[in-house]
Amino acid sequence: MYLVHNENVPKLWSKVNLDEPLDSKPIATNQGFLFTSMYGTVIHATTARTGSYLWRVNLAIPTSHTPVCDNKHAFILSDDGRVVALDLQTGTQLWGSYVGHVDQIVGVGKEHLYIQNDRGSLSKLRVSDGQVEASSSAIVDMVIPNSVTDRLFIASKDGHISCLRESGSLQPTVFNPPKKS
Repeated sequence: MYLVHNENVPKLWSKVNLDEPLDSKPIATNQGFLFTSMYGTVIHATTARTGSYLWRVNLAIPTSHTPVCDNKHAFILSDDGRVVALDLQTGTQLWGSYVGHVDQIVGVGKEHLYIQNDRGSLSKLRVSDGQVEASSSAIVDMVIPNSVTDRLFIASKDGHISCLRESGSLQPTVFNPPKKS
């Protein structure tokens, strides 16, 4: 992965050599970029010009999914439906959960990780330990990505859109707050 900084002309800013096939997209974090290889190597790359990455972990699980993160955790979904939580600062594995054929991670809130299984129903896992706290038998046709707040937007094929929030959350958690000038 190459990071290029545009200063009149594009020039190489930083580079990370993975030496493995990459099938997912990197995501931005406060410290840099997070990405996974097809063989389960997770790299938290820095945007600093002097270094290549903050940490590198090999989970030895195949994955082609883009990671999901909040301010403290990185969540990795394997191709066989397992979810792994890593500490975003150190890369230490916090928990691994096999909750049954997870198809995608649809969002993360203050206390919960929201997943969709291969049948289309939603479940909520506790961020602290990966245990399933609740599941829905309703089928969700489409989840609309939301990288700005913790609100989940889901849509049905007939055009009905719903906004979900964590219990007790009056205001959305803003993941990318505006900087004061």
